[in-house]
Order: sequence, then C-alpha cells, then structure tokens
Amino acid sequence: MITEFPHAFSPFPLGALTLRNRLVALPAGTSMATDGVPTHGDQEHFERLAAGGVGLIIGGATVVHPSTTLRSRKLVEAYNEEVLPALTEKATAVHRHGAKIIGQLVHLGREFIGGESDSPPSAPSPLKTVRDAYPPHELSVEEIADIVEGWRLSAANLARAGYDGAEIHAAHGYLPAQFMSALTNRRTDGYGGDLAGRMRFLDEVVAAMREAMPDRMVLGVRLSGEEEIPGGMGIEDCVRIARHLAASGAVDYFSITHGTRGTYVKDSTHPDAVAVDSAARVRAETGIPVLVGQRIRDAATADHVVKSGKADLVGMARALLADPDLPSKSAQGRLGEIRGCLGINQDCRAFDPHLHCAVNAEIGRGRHRNVGVRAAEPKDVYVIGGGPAGLEAARVAAGRGHRVTVLEAATDLGGAVRVAARSPHRATLIDVIDYLSAEMRRLRVDVNLGAEISQDDLAELVEAADHVVVATGSRPGPVPSAGRGPAVVTVDDVLTGRIPAAVGRAVVYDES
Repeated sequence: MITEFPHAFSPFPLGALTLRNRLVALPAGTSMATDGVPTHGDQEHFERLAAGGVGLIIGGATVVHPSTTLRSRKLVEAYNEEVLPALTEKATAVHRHGAKIIGQLVHLGREFIGGESDSPPSAPSPLKTVRDAYPPHELSVEEIADIVEGWRLSAANLARAGYDGAEIHAAHGYLPAQFMSALTNRRTDGYGGDLAGRMRFLDEVVAAMREAMPDRMVLGVRLSGEEEIPGGMGIEDCVRIARHLAASGAVDYFSITHGTRGTYVKDSTHPDAVAVDSAARVRAETGIPVLVGQRIRDAATADHVVKSGKADLVGMARALLADPDLPSKSAQGRLGEIRGCLGINQDCRAFDPHLHCAVNAEIGRGRHRNVGVRAAEPKDVYVIGGGPAGLEAARVAAGRGHRVTVLEAATDLGGAVRVAARSPHRATLIDVIDYLSAEMRRLRVDVNLGAEISQDDLAELVEAADHVVVATGSRPGPVPSAGRGPAVVTVDDVLTGRIPAAVGRAVVYDES
C-alpha cells in the first residue's frame, strides 16, 4: 500500500505474531459485561476496531481474581470459565478482519473505584491512598499465591479462547506496581525489601502465565515510566524493572505509559505523546520491542515515533473511539475525513452506564448498520441549527444519499462549541466543528449561514420538506439583576470579549 505514513503502516514481527501495521488499539474496557461475561455489544465494539484497520487490539478491564471484581461485575472476569464462549467469539471476530488480539489482565489491589466491591481493597502493605479513609487489607503469603493462580488461570482461558497473547497490567499503581514500589511496599518478608524482593510477585505472575500459555502467544508487561506522584516510581525505576524482566527471556514487549489512577488518561491540558521519551529509554536499555501510547491522536505522530526509533508500536485509545476508521482513512490518504478526539475525557471516562464517546454516537450503542448505507428513496431533509448536533444529523442523512439543507442563524457554524473552544486548554473542541464542516463540503450539503428561521418559516418548511430536524440548542437563563452594583456578565460574555465597560477589577465567581 502506498501511504504517506510508511513506517506506521509497515508490518512488524512480535514474538510468533506478524502484525499488519504498527498501530495498536490500547486497552480500554467497555463495561459492557453482565456477571463478568462480555455482552454482544462488547464484541461488536472490538470487531469495529479491527475492521477499522489497526494491527493489534489489546482488550482492557479484564480482572484475574474475585478479590478485584466490582460489585456491578461490569469488568470481564478472565478467571471465570463462563467467559470462554464470549471471548472465543470476540477473538474470532477480530481475526476475521485481519487484526490480532491480546487480553490485558489486571488486579487493582488497593485502587478500587469508590469502594465498588464486596471485597476489601488489598495491597502488599496496609498503606491507604490519599483518597481513601481506611488502609487496605495486607495480603498474606497464602492470599498472594491464590492471586498468582488467578493470573495463571486467566492466561489459560485466554489461550483456550484463541487470543494471540496476554498483557500484565503492572502500571498505574495497580497491584504489581504496589509490590514493586518502595512507596507502597513496606513488607519485611520475601515479597518486600530490596528490588529483587519487591519484584518477586511479578516474577511469579510472569512464570505462572508462561506456564499456561502456548508458544504461539506473546506476553507483554505494561509499566509506568513515570508514576507522577510524590515518592512514586520514575524512569530509573522503570528501566531497572524492565531490565530485570528482559533478562528472564519471558517477556515479548513492554507497553510504556505515565501516571497512576486518576492521572493516566491525559486530557487536552497535557501535551501530545507524553510518554514517548520514556518508551525510547526502555527500548534502548532492554532491546525488547516497546509499545507507547497516551495522547497520540494521528498517524503522522505514530509514523514519526516509529521512524525516529523511539518505539516499535504506537497505541491509541480515545482517538480510535472517536474514529475507529482512523487507520484505514490514514493509510488511504483520507485525512480530512477523520473525526478527531477532543481529549475532554467526558463520555469515555464516565462509563454511564458503559463506554461512550462525546463525538462518536456509535460507541457503546451497537453498530449503526444503516449509517452510510444508501437510502432506497432519497428525501429532502432540512436541519435548523449549525451546531454539532445539527451538523451530525446532516452528515448522517447526507451520507445516506438524502438531499440535505442546513440553516444557521449565525454567520459561522459551531454554535456553543465555538464559544466553549475559547476556554483555556479547550481549543481542541473546535476540531469537531472543523471535521463536520469539512463533511458538509464533501457530502455537498447546502449550508445557509445568516438564515434565521421564524415560526412562519418553520411552518412552511414542515409543509415543503420530507423531514425537518430542529437542532437550535439552548440559551442561558437570565443574568441576575446587578442593581446599582457592578455589572454581571456571563461566561460567554468573557470568552467572546463582550464584557461591558462597567466591569472593573472586582470579580465574583458564582459556582452555584
């Protein structure tokens, strides 16, 4: 394939696997599981990622032991044999589209989310997190052995389901990281003390998983290059850990990230590609293939990372939620058709009730099987309002072959998003408007600006059109009367520069 990103779209040998390109869908759980078993919606999500052109998918949110299962049981339970049919179907669906799939296995340790489990948080030492009121349960040696067995059983189940590999989540302050860090491991037995003692738990997990996995499966370990917490592990610790694991000969790749729970999903206030230099250091020190992700949003960045030799594989999570077809569109030179991630960590982090995306309505709602399919009978569709909702309605309708007209009262498209994008660190919000505006041109939508619609106009449109979509958004409520005091202004007034001259230096923020 001729592409302007030849490095990102070159094949790569990873253990016994051959990946069709260097782009990886990073682990991002869907929370679409019932009683710990993935639903059909979860399978559809991963199949959609595979169809979009990535070389490898790493499935997230897969727990290894009952002691780290949530009360809602919305996380996939790899140790539970009841997951085998669903995991097998998922692997088959991913393989059908030419991608490979690896299951990421995790034990949260003390890092439960708001006490959402019937089991107490557990850790190598009874040291509480800054957000918790009580310390975690200190694991006994017998309990440690049982959790290691959970990892072995989970890896065996992935193998039985036809997965291509497994990844140990040893980053983000989860249980393996809690053992490895001197900040969180104060044990005096064989699982604590010096680095060799603090590595013992992960060494046992690696050995148990390798015993359960056939040679065809690869094994990866995810590590935090920087934990980004006071007293936490940094790049020098990460390198020492990676060297130790590489010397065992049991690990096929490292996945390098930054942060711990609450900080590892980098939003638009962070620079792009934050973990690349850490990945480069691990790659140089170990000679083991390295995967890097975190706020990498396009194939151009991925291509540069691979070309510069800083990593072998480049991962994306939210960028592929925003547009699962990012790989195929990039390879085909259709860059203007890519719906970019805004980096606002809204629907993709709320899991309400499961995975969604602020700019891609398809995510978490099943395959929209009629989207893009030509309608048997094209119709006249009028959309009133040129904000994101109106433009998305116009995009979908025009993509099906309907004759679409957009009517917007303002002199530019975007609605309230155009104002919100003026906020500090939120400039990327305008990306969705740029994308939708470009789609209006590509799909030949008739866009009319400065076209305010009255009630009479609306009545005439309803009579003339096959369908009318009203997407005029909302307006802020009235500003409280200022009386004789200082002028009161709205956030929009500040962002757009419409601040009355009467406003002086005294400012009061109303957070009600």
